[in-house]
Amino acid sequence: MSIKLRRNLRQWALKNNISHSALNDLLQALSLCGIRDLPNDDRSLVKTPRNIPSVETMGRGQYWHNGLGNCLKEMLIDLNQPCVVKLNFHVDGLPINKSSKHQFWPILTNIANMPHIWPLPIAIFYGEAKPPSADIFLKKFAKELLAIMNHGLIINEGFVQVKINEFICDRPAKSFIKCVVSFNAYDGCIKCTVRGEFFKTERHMSFPQLDCPKRTDSEFRRKIHSDHQMKDIDGAFQISPLEELPIEIIKDIVVADSLHLLDLRVMKKCLTIWVNGSKTFKMKFFSNQISIISSWLLSCNNCLPKEIHRSVRQLDCLSFWKATEFRTFLLYLGPLILRDHLPREIYRHHLLLFCAVTLCSTDYYSDKLDLAEKLFRDYIEGFISIYGMDSISSNIHNLNHVVDDVKRFGSLCL
Repeated sequence: MSIKLRRNLRQWALKNNISHSALNDLLQALSLCGIRDLPNDDRSLVKTPRNIPSVETMGRGQYWHNGLGNCLKEMLIDLNQPCVVKLNFHVDGLPINKSSKHQFWPILTNIANMPHIWPLPIAIFYGEAKPPSADIFLKKFAKELLAIMNHGLIINEGFVQVKINEFICDRPAKSFIKCVVSFNAYDGCIKCTVRGEFFKTERHMSFPQLDCPKRTDSEFRRKIHSDHQMKDIDGAFQISPLEELPIEIIKDIVVADSLHLLDLRVMKKCLTIWVNGSKTFKMKFFSNQISIISSWLLSCNNCLPKEIHRSVRQLDCLSFWKATEFRTFLLYLGPLILRDHLPREIYRHHLLLFCAVTLCSTDYYSDKLDLAEKLFRDYIEGFISIYGMDSISSNIHNLNHVVDDVKRFGSLCL
């Protein structure tokens, strides 16, 4: 009873940002009512750390290292038996605001097999640019992670075995932590050996080839593909601290990230083309179509299920849409609304994406993943014929690798 009450009180206080004085008053009132098993001070209840990790200088910025061990002790504070945890790690660059170069680079973790537990920061870099190098930025993290994986962790007298599930990053962060060339370089794909084609008129790279050999962990560690991996000024290969970990460095860093790949890239690109047009694709919605579609979106918001927390705004706000709005449009509203406003060929092409993503979004269709792979491939080939050979950005190309990640890690997180 007391353990459950203490846990629920702590979660309630943290979730609702209850002040120290208010929480102390509540604890005192509960004590007067005869509940003696709770601490007298709010700091004991919420487990306020006694020692705060110091901030150190790193390159042109500052680095704060909380530590994976501290995160796990906080996340598993109510643990009372041995367990195995599979950890996801998230690395991303986050601009502070639009009027400054300052940015955060956090290393976050969450427990894949305990999704109800909130993620926590292992470390945060803050500066006017990204961290000076992956080696400097990830060294402490990788060293501690390797030690915990080798020796485990004791929390509340329970032994915790730690395994790595996956690394989730946006495209620039993937390239940075692996010490490979940028995603839009000729050899920028982290999953296969496709060679990009640069189109001078549009000034961007395209990756239209689909049958290129896949990269392997062994080849990566032996630096077989020299044009893919970064080198120092003296020509020596840069070594990522992640290479010290017992992971499949090609397979465990995923591209099948529904937010970065499908919502904010592929779906956003298509809608932007249909609304604004492009140099190579002249078809776009007429103004009256935009008005009709916007009216449909507003009408649909009144009957969206409660699981969809954000309403979808009108198309004149497209540049301000959040990832969840693009996701709602891709998986729920688009197939209905677009039917009367896209040419038949383009509408059927969009349905390939809708069906492929739907099959990958639930374990219910786990036996249909080969079909999803074919649908993604047909979608990419259709993208070439509809939007042009130069339209296959790294995001469109990465649809070719989504099913491999889903087979390895399970359905897409929505």
